[in-house]
Amino acid sequence: MTAADLTAWLLTYALHSTVLLAAAWLLTRYGVVRAPSALDLVWKAALVGGIVTTTLQLGAGMRPWGGQLALGRADSPAASPAVPVVATASELPSRVRVAAAERDAVPRGLAAYAAPPSQASGPARPPILFDATTLLLALWGAAAATLLAQLLVARLLLARRLGRREAVTDPDLLALLDSLRAEMAIPRPVRITRAAGLSSPIALGGGEICLPDAALTELDASQQRSVLAHELAHLARRDPRWLALACTLERVFFFQPLNRTARRRMQEAAEYICDDWAARRAGSGLAVARSLVKVAEWLQAPAAVPLAGMAESRSQLLARVQRLIESRPMTDEPRRRWLPFLLLPLALLVAAAVVPGVTSAQRATPPQQPERPARAAHRPHAPATAPAAPPAAPSPPAAAPGASGTPQAAEPVEAAAALAGMDTNGVLVDAGRMNTQMRHAVRVASAMQMRPRIAAAMARATHQLRAMRMTLGGNEAAMTPQDSARRAAAVDALIDALRDQNADVREAAARSLGQLEDHRATPGLIAAMSDKVPDVRRAAAEALSQLEDKRSTDAYIAALRDSDVEMRRIAVNALGQLEDPKAAPALAAALKDGDSEVRAGAASAVAELQDPRAVPALRELLNDKDADVRENAVNALSEIRDSTALEALIGALKSSDPVVRRAAADALGQRD
Repeated sequence: MTAADLTAWLLTYALHSTVLLAAAWLLTRYGVVRAPSALDLVWKAALVGGIVTTTLQLGAGMRPWGGQLALGRADSPAASPAVPVVATASELPSRVRVAAAERDAVPRGLAAYAAPPSQASGPARPPILFDATTLLLALWGAAAATLLAQLLVARLLLARRLGRREAVTDPDLLALLDSLRAEMAIPRPVRITRAAGLSSPIALGGGEICLPDAALTELDASQQRSVLAHELAHLARRDPRWLALACTLERVFFFQPLNRTARRRMQEAAEYICDDWAARRAGSGLAVARSLVKVAEWLQAPAAVPLAGMAESRSQLLARVQRLIESRPMTDEPRRRWLPFLLLPLALLVAAAVVPGVTSAQRATPPQQPERPARAAHRPHAPATAPAAPPAAPSPPAAAPGASGTPQAAEPVEAAAALAGMDTNGVLVDAGRMNTQMRHAVRVASAMQMRPRIAAAMARATHQLRAMRMTLGGNEAAMTPQDSARRAAAVDALIDALRDQNADVREAAARSLGQLEDHRATPGLIAAMSDKVPDVRRAAAEALSQLEDKRSTDAYIAALRDSDVEMRRIAVNALGQLEDPKAAPALAAALKDGDSEVRAGAASAVAELQDPRAVPALRELLNDKDADVRENAVNALSEIRDSTALEALIGALKSSDPVVRRAAADALGQRD
């Protein structure tokens, strides 16, 4: 095979493989092919089909219906039959025009490989030892060799990672393997080995299943049966060999990126098919799902090369577990391969006959009729003109800056001005006068039953102090001594107001202290959480939740027993923010509260604490009548890294609620 023939083969393969792989993508993308067995067949056919159709078309000399381009150039004057060696003076101009017409008939992209016919009657040119075709082939060969070397190195590193494999001698495991082989009718022997450096069971070429040490010690008999059944299905389908072939084609034909897609989709379909076969042997999809989740816990860094392993693809884990739990229809046995022998030859033969190709000039058929060049001589040729450059798009106009408004000043009332640290004219007063003035204003407003005005005044004072704090960027050290004293005076006045006889004043003071976020108010707010008025207790509890002070943990634990349901809701949310471990027993008890929002909030708080002692109560919430409670319970179980939580999540996969099943499958797929 010459360099021109090999170049023509590669170009034809690029075209054929693109057509076949794109057709496979369209069939699977739009749901024409859905069953895993059909997906596996389609992607395998598309992966190797380009090689088959290219070889068939060029080897058999087929002229496809879609046309064929001639690639290459003549190496000697005798290779240009369109221009005769002997010509009279009257015939020469027309013959030159004929040759020019044939030259222009060569596609523009291949013009570099066509020899000018006008040179055919001239002196022989020296041979070209290294042309563009040879250079491209050399670059392709070097790149393919480099990528194949990388694949070889990756496999050597994998062998080093596995270390020295030892044969498994457990009689129970070997008996289980023989039983599964008999069910599947596998005549060739299969051996089981173990490797300390392995994190997932894998099927190796040559009839070998390699297990990690954990598979022998941490899996029960039913889980070991599922694992062996899954890997036996890989061996029966010859998946390790298909993966090796796909990886090799991926690197040899690196210029075809769709080969990587075909390999991934083929691998995904193989996992679904093997899951189905293992589910039939294990008795249910749930048993395989349990094994799959357990094996996924052992995974560490992904392997450098694709492997036929039970849980090597972490990204596919969620879909596989959900599919097994929902008991979707199972596919055919992995050994039923009669369908490809009926469909593949016909499909590939049609592709070879229809899809266009590229051939070398030596293989191209020369024109047989002498009048065809004469007609070509009169064909007009219009010079190609470059398209005019599109006009530049106008740049978008700059946005006009928006005008900033000035907030209107509040109406100066005596109580509001006093609590804001001002006099009646809006002038800031000194800290000492401010403290006295504010305390007096609170007493006067309370005595005169000015409940709306005192509440408004406190809100106004809080707004002024928060604005001052925001102006300084929350940097307390940047405050002037007068600002710090003014803020301290406001906080002291509001703390005193927590003990006022008027409930509205106490409630407004608690809310204002929560906005100021001063931890000096924590003791006063804790005391206010025992107020006899529910509104005051709620305001104090909400203010403390903004402070996030762990000194308030005991108060919130006590609030979980409050008769007011709103108080209990605030308490569970606050305890979740505090993340204090001593609140775990109280939150576990709150999981059985009569209010659904309290139960949901307690589940979220338990998730923050990650306390395994809450697993039994969370397991019961998986059947709660409220959907939010069930979902929060699944999320909490996913955060607890404990074997009992994992078992509860697997149990959640059997829930009648599809939301719970999806959340549990998602949690299992994301576990490290």
